[in-house]
Amino acid sequence: MKNSVLTFSIILLSLFAPMQAQDINPEMEAFLERIDGASLEELEKELDEGIEGIKAFMGFFDAPGEEPKMITDEEERLTEPFRIDTSVVKVMTQQFENMGFLQTFKENKSHLKFDKIDDDYWNQADLSESMEEWFVPRKIYYRNSTPVMSGIENNKISFFWEEDWGDIKVIDSIEIDYNIRYTKAYDSLQLTKKTKKLNYKQGVVKVKKIEKNHLYITISDAYADGMYLRAFNKDGKPLGQNSSSFSPTADDSAGDTMAAMLSLLEDVQGRLKKDKFNDVEELKKYLIKNVSKIEGGKDTDGVNHRKYFFRGNIDTIMLYFQTEEGFQTVPFTATNNGLFRKILLNQTKEHLIFMDEDAKEIFRIDERPLERIGNRFFMEDETYFYLNIADKRLNKMEAVNVYETSNGHVFIQQNLEHGFIAHDVNLKKLSDLEFSNVWYVNKEYAHALSHDKEVYTIDSVGNIKKVEGVDEIVIQSEGLTMVRSNEKYGFMDVSGKVIVPCTYADAEAFSEGLAIIKNDEGQYGFVDKTGEIILPLVYNRANSFENGIALVSKGDGYLLINKTGKVIVKTDSNGYFINGTGVQKTYQLGDKKYDAFGKLISQE
Repeated sequence: MKNSVLTFSIILLSLFAPMQAQDINPEMEAFLERIDGASLEELEKELDEGIEGIKAFMGFFDAPGEEPKMITDEEERLTEPFRIDTSVVKVMTQQFENMGFLQTFKENKSHLKFDKIDDDYWNQADLSESMEEWFVPRKIYYRNSTPVMSGIENNKISFFWEEDWGDIKVIDSIEIDYNIRYTKAYDSLQLTKKTKKLNYKQGVVKVKKIEKNHLYITISDAYADGMYLRAFNKDGKPLGQNSSSFSPTADDSAGDTMAAMLSLLEDVQGRLKKDKFNDVEELKKYLIKNVSKIEGGKDTDGVNHRKYFFRGNIDTIMLYFQTEEGFQTVPFTATNNGLFRKILLNQTKEHLIFMDEDAKEIFRIDERPLERIGNRFFMEDETYFYLNIADKRLNKMEAVNVYETSNGHVFIQQNLEHGFIAHDVNLKKLSDLEFSNVWYVNKEYAHALSHDKEVYTIDSVGNIKKVEGVDEIVIQSEGLTMVRSNEKYGFMDVSGKVIVPCTYADAEAFSEGLAIIKNDEGQYGFVDKTGEIILPLVYNRANSFENGIALVSKGDGYLLINKTGKVIVKTDSNGYFINGTGVQKTYQLGDKKYDAFGKLISQE
């Protein structure tokens, strides 16, 4: 099976999506389709795991619920006003250049996770509140196989966790559609403590309760998905949200519904163990018949029930209903970011299975708690091991530190009295030079610093070259390396060629293609990756570019500028406060607050 047939998420979606009597909702229908092709034995095994997951999750419903309470001024927390900013869409759709993925193997399955190529410090841009994104695989290029285009739309890939991609097959690359849906326009409605009901188009909003920091409303199902909400205190300031819950059913029936679903699944589990089903089709018919009997899973009133608890006392409520939607699809290709590994590892509960780069088994050993630290190097209880392919075994190493770089070399520190010595992956020594620090750069180069404060580059062939005029490596920075010489800062490329000479009193890492530099007079400017000064050193202070703008000071006030130096926002404020990152970033300049793109949000 491509995906776990009784995944916890599918069970929950099937449970809580609105259902009418004798109907099967789309989520349950999709779930039933996914078990096609599975054997009864596979279903029994997956069901055992799914039931354990539901039991663990049910503790959430047994926990004491939150109660309305008065919030003191000291406890009150505010949030940003609701707004839409379609300029964020451009940021979201332009972040997939040089996108890769990591493929790992566990329990005889492939697992994938997005991974930016050659950028350990990259983070995905944050979505705004009124946006939704998803990824759809369009074509998979398997190693030594015909590309696959059909039956892959439901395969998931994420920035945050590894997703199951089915049986072990090495993937070279994937063509993917990035989809983003966002609100372009909206209507707004106000609720007060006196409001009982509001009509909106063909639907109705009813206020069940506004008490202290608590709000309970119902909203017609037709408008529930495109609705956003803010609560305000008596001064008209938007309150931060503490918790919320949405349900298609009234009151607190979710826990009872889950208990009923669990009882049904345990019944199916018992029937499987007693061989009561002749085939999968018979099991599916039994599920369809009995799921539709679970009353708690049915949306009988046609409304969505929403409960909120805020971090302040509620005076008024604003509801925002989407009236116009935008949608974009951006195709991109993600490549396997782990293809430099010639040895693959499949970890199961019983064995560690070592495979070649085509996923063919070389040999296996009994499972043990090994930590993989490279292509052919592992660690267990602070002891290092080398994977000896010829002898099909793990050889213990005499080392206190081992660091393998993806350009095909390994740096070994045998004891604390000596530094790292470079070897190839067959443990042949490349030189007698000892290094105090080593930096992975990319699949072609590594950088290293000797005990004598000399900087070296090591290429994939094994050539070790001294970089003249540089005595310290500071940080990797968007494909360049910040370096220092005689307390002055500059940048070199991966091969060791100095791009920005070490003549500056200070510097910061590149961000969006520009780096801050500072001269001896304390003035700041910006340089690009070719070494050209793009913005002259005329600023008293400077912050790195993000979302195309940067905060700088010049003269008596702070400015927001773009990459050409054009002033976007000019203030007389002699102080500032920056909150958040990415598209959620805000700038407080005096009594005015600006968003991540320099647009005015509010003024006190």
